[in-house]
Amino acid sequence: MNTQEIIAITIVLAAIFAYINHRFIKWPPTIGIMALSLISSILLVTIGNSKSLLSEKAISLATSLDFQDVLMNFMLSFLLFAGAIHIDASKLRAERLPVLVLATVGILISTL
Repeated sequence: MNTQEIIAITIVLAAIFAYINHRFIKWPPTIGIMALSLISSILLVTIGNSKSLLSEKAISLATSLDFQDVLMNFMLSFLLFAGAIHIDASKLRAERLPVLVLATVGILISTL
């Protein structure tokens, strides 16, 4: 499987889990989607022990995945955007001195 297929599968699963959560469970989206992901992962591991066709496909998908490539080139940008979109600019402006100091120190430590 190539990266586009993995991205498509991830987006479809996230949309299905979000729909199930919104329609039936009605938990906050991050908690509901994470809980459904955890349950489906546990089910896949359980089914994987039986060596069915679904488990073989899941194993081949997991082994063909270059996790660093998918994480750094795809998921990280969405995670950073999702975190940044919820920032209240007025609160960030009020705390600009500690943010600037911590960011500068963090960059210096990372550089060294």
